[in-house]
Amino acid sequence: MTFAQFVAVVRKRWFLILIPFLLACGSVGTWSMLTTPLYTATASSYFSMQGGGTANELYQGANYTQQQLGSFAELATKPIVLDAVIDDLDLDTTSGELARSVSADVMAESVIIDLSATSASPQLAADLANAIALRLGVVVKDLSPVVDGQPTIDVVTVATAVPPRFQSSPDTRRNVLAAGLGGLLLGLVLVVARERLDTRVRGESDLPGGQGVLASVEDLRDARQNPILPLQSRTPRAQVRAEAFRRLRTNLRFIDVDHPPRVIVMTSAVAGEGKSSTAVNLARVLVQDGHRVVLVDGDLRRPSVAAYAGLEGSVGLTDVLAGSLDLETALRRWQHDRLQVLPSGSLPPNPSELLGSDAMASLMGQLRDTFDFVILDTPPLLPVIDAAVAGVLADGVVMVVRHGHTTRPQLEHAADSLRSVDARLLGFVFNRTPRPSPWRRKQQDYYEQDGRRSDVPRSDEDFSGELSGEAGSRG
Repeated sequence: MTFAQFVAVVRKRWFLILIPFLLACGSVGTWSMLTTPLYTATASSYFSMQGGGTANELYQGANYTQQQLGSFAELATKPIVLDAVIDDLDLDTTSGELARSVSADVMAESVIIDLSATSASPQLAADLANAIALRLGVVVKDLSPVVDGQPTIDVVTVATAVPPRFQSSPDTRRNVLAAGLGGLLLGLVLVVARERLDTRVRGESDLPGGQGVLASVEDLRDARQNPILPLQSRTPRAQVRAEAFRRLRTNLRFIDVDHPPRVIVMTSAVAGEGKSSTAVNLARVLVQDGHRVVLVDGDLRRPSVAAYAGLEGSVGLTDVLAGSLDLETALRRWQHDRLQVLPSGSLPPNPSELLGSDAMASLMGQLRDTFDFVILDTPPLLPVIDAAVAGVLADGVVMVVRHGHTTRPQLEHAADSLRSVDARLLGFVFNRTPRPSPWRRKQQDYYEQDGRRSDVPRSDEDFSGELSGEAGSRG
């Protein structure tokens, strides 16, 4: 993954980074605020060797004292010191419990020990540190060698503990910062892992290279129940959806301005992507533009065009290819003189061979000469090779991709199937894409400001007005 790809992934899945960050900061911050604050006070004791009249004796005494500092520091947490501290301060605890809140640190290259005590009370923390320093001095003097009736080690408190103003723990700022950094790292790991493991197609960056998105059709609840575009509808959401198919019509025209594709195969990588409904709606918007269009159901395994159109599909394409029915008789007029439908007919045992036959090539040529556009619905590419075979006879193939459903490997394998037979892939149609966020809907607001306004081309109104014609009559 390159740095640019990493940045793109972070921008796409930023919420996976934000959620762990907020959870970590919030939970640690809450814990820090609910935890009882503790205060630490420190007193410092200076240890020296008494006596010694010569420089050599003083040097030896200093070395001896420094060597004993580790042992003196250990005494600060022992019952011999802490029991006396408990008696002095009249504490309701034991030396073992008190030792957990006491520490003694030897300062490097010195004969000073810092004695620290921690408590929920700032005053008690200071009293503990001072009492420990006092009692440690007494114990050290008692345990040190005696010369001429005097202990050889002298202890002086050089820094008295005072009640601290600020708590020593929990350190809320440090804890929240550490939790935030940990949350960010966890979020980044989740983002990269999600990107590696989740191969579903969600944007143009997930598509095979060299081809773009011809149109994106929003996922609408009413469209799932009735995927055929209601061109006569004036509801705001229907107008937005209609605009997506008009965009598809326009983009197909501009793929090659001098020689735009006229025979178009509609397919998908796997089933359930919405290829058939896209083919039907594309044919309808092409008729809006004044073109003569024929919609051919080339899915000879699971045909659906006739059902969408409400036509009888028992006779059609296969009968024409078999020579048992002429084309003019097989064609069905659907809602307009310029829109004809050629149903699939009876299902053959060899669909791919039938679609790749000379009879099919001859029929495609005949339809090209008769109509301005030929829209051929075919099966998905991965299960069978039918769409790739039909794509060789067409000007190009449009692949329908269901947002968040098709995976990148599936799409790449489907594109490879087309490349293997030199079929031309015109581009992709994203189907059932999520509704954009409000700040990305400025273009759609054109249709949603007033559901009563008519913002579609006049040809839409003309076509919608003619929908009252007899549906399903023979052409």
